[in-house]
Amino acid sequence: MENTKEEVFKVFYNSSLEKLQNQEESKFEKIINNIKNHKLFTTVIVAFIMFATVNLAMIYSFMKILKNI
Repeated sequence: MENTKEEVFKVFYNSSLEKLQNQEESKFEKIINNIKNHKLFTTVIVAFIMFATVNLAMIYSFMKILKNI
């Protein structure tokens, strides 16, 4: 019962204060959890950013070549 409460509600007993407290996730932990849960979406986003960067570098290089002609 205690494990279920801790996992579902993110509530833990603080013995120094003698009361229950919420364990809030930081923004970084939320981002990491989203990445772990949505692997396909994350892979698509990373691939898009990578290919867009390579595309911009190739366009810049092509324009540089055309400028020298």
